[in-house]
Amino acid sequence: LAQHRVDLLLLDYHLDFGTTGLDAWRRFGLDIPAIVITADRDEAIRREVESNGLTLLHKPLRPLALRSLLRRVEAGTSIR
Repeated sequence: LAQHRVDLLLLDYHLDFGTTGLDAWRRFGLDIPAIVITADRDEAIRREVESNGLTLLHKPLRPLALRSLLRRVEAGTSIR
């Protein structure tokens, strides 16, 4: 990873062993934009993701919504 620039993280919210995608994001560094993906519609998850300045997408993903966000990253536009 040190040799490559990371432009964006796509993170599933629920990971193994009680960890979350937000935990992984924190390990990578808070300066990397991320999209958190989950099928869980719990309002607390939405608030947690948004309070960290990240974007939340629900499963099943809408391809156009994901594509739009990816194009914004590619163009250098913030998704936060």
